[in-house]
Amino acid sequence: MKRFSFEWRRAVLWLAVPALIIAVVAGRLAYQETSAAIEYRNVVNMLRQQSQPVSNADLATRHEQMTSSEGTPEWDRIAALTSAISKSQTADLPFFRGNVPLPVIAPGESWEKQDEVGEFLEMAEPVFDLIEQAADKPAPVWLPIHFEGTDTLVAPDYWGAETDCLLMLDIEYALWTNDMPRALRSIVLLLNVQEALDFKSFSISTSVKNRRLQACYSMIRRSFAHGGWTQDQLEKLSELVREPVSIEDWPERVAGDTGALIASLESPGTYPALSEKSAAFVARLPSNKLRAVNLMLQLRDVPTDNFQDFHNAVSRLCTSTDAREIEAFNASTQFQWQAGLALSLLSLEDDRRLIEAAIAIKRFQLETGAFPESLAELEQPVQLLNGQEPYYQRDGDSASLSQSATTDEANEAGRYLDPNELPIVIR
Repeated sequence: MKRFSFEWRRAVLWLAVPALIIAVVAGRLAYQETSAAIEYRNVVNMLRQQSQPVSNADLATRHEQMTSSEGTPEWDRIAALTSAISKSQTADLPFFRGNVPLPVIAPGESWEKQDEVGEFLEMAEPVFDLIEQAADKPAPVWLPIHFEGTDTLVAPDYWGAETDCLLMLDIEYALWTNDMPRALRSIVLLLNVQEALDFKSFSISTSVKNRRLQACYSMIRRSFAHGGWTQDQLEKLSELVREPVSIEDWPERVAGDTGALIASLESPGTYPALSEKSAAFVARLPSNKLRAVNLMLQLRDVPTDNFQDFHNAVSRLCTSTDAREIEAFNASTQFQWQAGLALSLLSLEDDRRLIEAAIAIKRFQLETGAFPESLAELEQPVQLLNGQEPYYQRDGDSASLSQSATTDEANEAGRYLDPNELPIVIR
């Protein structure tokens, strides 16, 4: 009987101890999640009191407040006309549409599609006239956005794409025909599109804006190889690239990202990014919601005094433990993307400085009849973000400019470089 009683008590202990441990752990987790839920709600309420967006309705109101509808009819017509014109092209016309790349015509080469391209661009002339007229309207312009939490982030990326490509083709054609006034006009128009469609609602707007600037800078870089710029035109180019790439509005853009994230976290099952059952379950945990929103707030508050501190702070944040732990519901990909965006801002600013240097070199050549022996002969010092001078070479009737000797050597060796890493050839 005693043995039976002992065995019974031991069995109870075997069951009771694990159950007690589970109860303690569950209680601790429940307490943590309850505390996190309270803190998360406090953060959302704090943002609401600060007039920061925390819902799709808030995002729509903010978009309306940050834009002007005065130019909306003009940009609607531009979009419709551009779409109609682009659909009228022949299948083999070298026009950037879908995955068909723009032609890259080097000086002196033949372009068998020249006549077709010229006729096509003549048909597109009303679009260019409309953009010039719309540039007088307040920017950014209001265009309809259907706000759907984090899925809204991809929407602005598609606006103006066909217009961008049409202008890039016109710049290419102008460079090939050595029509520099026409090239300058379309460069200005491309920047007008960038200004009008930079909604500033999300940091994705920064990415779209930078893509347009990169396209514009790429065209300007390649234009120096054609050697047709005059002093007056170079002065105008200089005005266009004089302003440094801005990161001062970063907090406002990330505020929109934060609002979109909160809108998705409030109802994760309704958004494709969080539609998988496992992702939706993890996203509903208050601790993860709190971690994700706090990361966005830290991202909003990174220093914007200079590019290097800005990039370093974003990079550290995006590789943090919190960012890795919320990867289960696809939120950390936003932060990794943000680091890449910060890096692209640095690259864009270096590209702008290279273009400023190329303009100065070309102006020196027009004034003296020869390229400078070194960058020290220029009136203004040339310095990249890393504090170094660009790599400059003079070769008879041409010169080249690149970010470093390493970049130049990689190009000489035939290794792949991003188009904006290639040396600027100046003739």
